[in-house]
Amino acid sequence: MKLSPSIALILLNALLLSACSDSEMTESTQSDPTTDHTIKNPPMAVSVSSLHQEHGYDVSHRFIGLVTAKQQANLGFERSGKITRILVQVGDKVQQGQTLIELDTDMLQSRQKQIQAQQNKIKAELALAKKKLDRQNYLKTKGFSADANIDELTSQIAVLTANTNELNETLRSNLLEQEKSILIAPYSGVVSTRFISLGDIVNVGTPTLTLLSNEKPELHIGIPTKYVAQLTAKGQFEAEIDNRIYPIQRIDSGTQVDNQSRTVTLRFALPENESWINGQLAYLNFQEPRKENGFWVPLSSLTNGMRGTWNIYVITDQDDQLTTERRSVELIYANSHYAYIRGAISNNDEFVTKGLHRIVPGQQVTIVSDPMHFKTATLTPKAVESRSANAPDDYAQTAPKTLEASK
Repeated sequence: MKLSPSIALILLNALLLSACSDSEMTESTQSDPTTDHTIKNPPMAVSVSSLHQEHGYDVSHRFIGLVTAKQQANLGFERSGKITRILVQVGDKVQQGQTLIELDTDMLQSRQKQIQAQQNKIKAELALAKKKLDRQNYLKTKGFSADANIDELTSQIAVLTANTNELNETLRSNLLEQEKSILIAPYSGVVSTRFISLGDIVNVGTPTLTLLSNEKPELHIGIPTKYVAQLTAKGQFEAEIDNRIYPIQRIDSGTQVDNQSRTVTLRFALPENESWINGQLAYLNFQEPRKENGFWVPLSSLTNGMRGTWNIYVITDQDDQLTTERRSVELIYANSHYAYIRGAISNNDEFVTKGLHRIVPGQQVTIVSDPMHFKTATLTPKAVESRSANAPDDYAQTAPKTLEASK
């Protein structure tokens, strides 16, 4: 079979190109002796600390309460009427018995004058009836008066006497209403709120002013029933008010559960050398101890695991080379900086405290800080004190002040 000249030319060119390519690859391989060598990265520097087992932890609870005046009354009138005088304003200090507000008493004063006029009339009639009775008794001794006249006058005097007593009580009621038209301070204190203005018509019991007593205020805090027994057993308490901590003392243990909040209100005495404002928010910090073995670690040392678990990277020594190993742990409790965990970890294991996003299981690492150990804690761990080249002592700076850490 004969090939055409064009096909023969194409095949010849293909053979020449293949020969040139093989020659270039051979020369390149011979001229670069490092092609078969792999470049290895140095081990990554990590900051580590040592685990120290604890036998329990404290759960922090924060209960909210209010600074409350010992006496706080919404003052109102015992009768309805129109406001004619307001003698105090919000913020005024008043003394017990001081006049605060007055109602219009023009109608009561007019009625008082009517009653007094009726009293005078009956008084005159009663005096006349007594004189007639004396005259009839005298005529009877002479035999010129009948018993019927004497009985009639006696009855008339009795009716007038009853009318006099009735008018006396009516006048007393009128004067009492006038007295109730004046709102008097029941105790010394400060006016905190005013609900009315001049000319307002108020009904019986309508609040007009709120009066706070001058006595030292108290702190009222609602406590869930399950913590009442533990709190009442304590003797020392501290409350946070306006970002300051104050010692407080419990006054009573509470006797009733609030229908709305379902809490028991405990009363606490506040320090006397401070100025308190009614309604200030206060927080009672309470540590609930729980017995359970585990380890405190910073939150930055944890990473998400599978099925609701968490992972921690532990440093292991394999053939004189430090590597990372991922361990599954269970999160028991956590606060803003630290977590209490348990799982496939042991006492004195060294673990990576931060920078987990740069680490994978089995990665070779070097330690740039001395391992630190927790002391036994009664509240929360002070810190995982670790030093790295970029952030020295960063955990120690943010740790709670209730614990200590040592090398």
